[in-house]
Amino acid sequence: MPPRDWADFLQAHYRPHLLVVDLGTPGNGTRGRRLIDFLDHLTASLKTTADYAMCCEQQEVKIAFESDLDAKTLGELLAARVVEHGGEDWSSKSVCRLDSRLKIVRRPKRRP
Repeated sequence: MPPRDWADFLQAHYRPHLLVVDLGTPGNGTRGRRLIDFLDHLTASLKTTADYAMCCEQQEVKIAFESDLDAKTLGELLAARVVEHGGEDWSSKSVCRLDSRLKIVRRPKRRP
């Protein structure tokens, strides 16, 4: 399922699950954009069962999920830790930091 627009998602879903990923670098830089692309591809590869949305603010990427299972699956892949259950705005909130040693390598495009 493709991601929804952040504002539309928040309006449509009451108290979704939130995963906050600290990139360790500004999201608007080259490395930050590569990490955001990595998160986008990783999240899409999960073939989520329900709506989700992504939003980048400075060096954090926020990923909100309608489904607790989708949030838990990505959280486990990224070794996130739950910091809040049943908060005011979120059903759950998890946080993680991408390891600064994580290497994002672009594969060369195959020629036909």
